[in-house]
Amino acid sequence: MDIPLTESRIQKLLNNRWFFIFLVVIAGYFLGNFFFGLTLYKQYLWLFLGIFFIIVFAIGTPILLLLLLLLSIFSRGVFNIMGDITLFDISLIILSGSIIIRKISIKKSFKFRKEGKVFVVFMSIIIFSEALGFIRFPGIFISASFKPFLQLIEYLLVFMCAVYLIRTPKDIKKYVGFEVFCGLLLAVVTLYEANFGIFTFRDQPIFLNTYYPFLGELKINPSLMLLFIPTFWLVVFLARKKLYLFGLIPFLVYIFILSASRSLYLGILGGVIGLLYLKNISRVALVLIICIVVGAFNISFVKPKVSEVYESFEGYFSDPYTFPYSIKKTSTAGRFVLIKTALLLTLRHPFWGYGINGFGMELYSRSDLKDSSGNNVFLDWFGTPLTPFSDTHNQYLQILADHGILALVIFFYLIIKMLKISLNNYKKANDRFLKDVSRALFISLVSLLFAFLGVVLLETDNNITPMIFWFNLGLIYSIKRLVINNKGKNNNRMNHDFLKERENEKV
Repeated sequence: MDIPLTESRIQKLLNNRWFFIFLVVIAGYFLGNFFFGLTLYKQYLWLFLGIFFIIVFAIGTPILLLLLLLLSIFSRGVFNIMGDITLFDISLIILSGSIIIRKISIKKSFKFRKEGKVFVVFMSIIIFSEALGFIRFPGIFISASFKPFLQLIEYLLVFMCAVYLIRTPKDIKKYVGFEVFCGLLLAVVTLYEANFGIFTFRDQPIFLNTYYPFLGELKINPSLMLLFIPTFWLVVFLARKKLYLFGLIPFLVYIFILSASRSLYLGILGGVIGLLYLKNISRVALVLIICIVVGAFNISFVKPKVSEVYESFEGYFSDPYTFPYSIKKTSTAGRFVLIKTALLLTLRHPFWGYGINGFGMELYSRSDLKDSSGNNVFLDWFGTPLTPFSDTHNQYLQILADHGILALVIFFYLIIKMLKISLNNYKKANDRFLKDVSRALFISLVSLLFAFLGVVLLETDNNITPMIFWFNLGLIYSIKRLVINNKGKNNNRMNHDFLKERENEKV
C-alpha cells in the first residue's frame, strides 16, 4: 500500500508565491540601502559586477578565460572591487576554483612530467628565497616582494586554466584570435593616447600602455612586450590566409619604432633570427623590408635614439665608473650601472637570493649606497621608499640576483624545453592553422629570449600583462596534446572525436 506524500509546512511556505514576493521585497530593501549608501563610483562598480555574475552563470565559467585576456590590457587596481582585489582576481578565482573542484571530484590520479617536476623544484627555490627575504627585510617585504609573489601564483593558475579549457582546434582559433584582438586594441589605444591624451578613471590611467612621466608620449610599459610580441608574430604568420592582416604589420612596426624601446627592438631582432633558424626566408624578407621602410619614414625620430644608445655605450666604457649614473647620464648608461651593481651583489650570495624583487630591497637597504644626506643614490630607480621595486633590466640577471644560480639554470632548462615543445608542435601538426600558431609561439619565445637581455618581464610589480606569457605556455601544451592525441587525423576528425568524448562524459 502506497502512502501518499504530503508537503511539509516548510515546503508549502516556499511554494507560496506571496512568501517569495515577501523575501524579494526584504532582500531588495537591504540591497537598496547597501547600494544607495555607496558612492556613485561604487554603485556603478557593483552594478557592473552583478551583470558580470549573471552573464557568467548564464553562459558558463569558460567565458572568464576570454575575460582575463581582455582585462590584461587594463591597469591593475583601476577597477578595484574591495581593497586591492580586482575584477581580474575575482574572475581568476572563480574560474580556477571551478576547475580545481572538478578535478578533485573526478578523483583521477595524475603524474608530473619531467619538466613539471623540475618546475616544482624551481618554485621551491622561489619560496625558500621568499622566506629569506621576509627574514632579511621584514619591514618592506609584504609590499615589495610578497604581492608580486601572489601575482606569480595567479599566473600559474592562468596556465592551468588554459591547459584545461583549450582542447580543440576550434578553441585554439577562438583564443588565439581574441589574443590578437587584445594586442591590436592596446596598440590602437597606445597610438591614440600618444596624440590625444590618456584615458583615465578616477584620476588613474585605464590602460597599461604608458607611464605618468610620459603622458601624451608614445612610451609603452616594457611588460607590454609580452602581449605585443606574440601579437606581432601571430599576425605575421596568419596573414597568409587573412590578407587584411598584412596591413596591420606596418602599423605594429610603427608602434614599435616610436616606442623607443631598445628591448622591443632586441625582441624583433631575436624573432628574425628565429625565422632564419626555421629557414623561413620569405618572412624574414617581409619583416625586414617593412621595418626598413617604416623606419626610413621616421628617420628624424630614429636617428636621435640611435645616437643616445651609441653615446651611452661610448661614455660607459670611456668614463670612470660612478654612482648612480655615468657622466653622460643617459638611460642606457644607467642600465649598465644597475647591471654591474647586480653582479656585485650577486657575488655576495651566488646560491640564494631574497625573493622576488630581492635585488630592489637589497639595493635600497645598502648603507654604502647612500649619499651624504642619507638618501639612496638609486632613489630615482624605485617606485616609492615603502615599495622599493627596482630591477636589473635583464631577466636572467634578475633571477640570478633574486633566487641564485640554481634557479637561473632551471629557468634556462624550462625555457629551452618550451621552445622544443613548440617546435615539435610545428613539425608534427597536420592542420595548417596549428602549424602557423605553433611557429608564431616558437618565434615569440625566441623574441622574448632576446628581449630578456634588456628588461625584466616576468617579475613585475602591480602588472597583469605577464599572464599573457603563461597563457601562451598553456597554448603550447594544449597544441601538444592535440598533436599527440590526433596524430595523422585532420581538423574535422579532431573536432568529431572531441565532441564524441564530451557526449560520453555527459552519459
